[in-house]
Amino acid sequence: GRNDDLPKFLKLLNRMSTKKMDYLALIDVDEFFMPRGNYTSVHGVVKDYLEPYGGALVVNWIMFGSANKTFYKPIPVLKRFQYREEAPIGIIKTIVKASDFLAVRNPHAVHVQPGKLVRTTEYKGAIRLESKTGA
Repeated sequence: GRNDDLPKFLKLLNRMSTKKMDYLALIDVDEFFMPRGNYTSVHGVVKDYLEPYGGALVVNWIMFGSANKTFYKPIPVLKRFQYREEAPIGIIKTIVKASDFLAVRNPHAVHVQPGKLVRTTEYKGAIRLESKTGA
């Protein structure tokens, strides 16, 4: 995200009541969530990795290239751009249980309520250690 993303997130979150939602995902307009393995949607990932524990779940970015495409075609993004980095990079995005949300840390991460943890998809229940940048 750009430097002006955080004020937009904060403004949106201040206007919305987290009581009206179950989960909140910090995903920019140019990003998408693509589950891997046996998962076909974000719902299964949330059910297995976030629902049993609460708090927040972080997922890694994987960069997709342009595939040398220069003209728009009206087909799904995942059909147009099929080449990506082999491994995730060190940037994350967050999905948080709304009742456990405390504040936006940056456009990639959140603070959660005391006693709640931030987890990863490394394995079910895996806890994310804090990075110096918070992302």
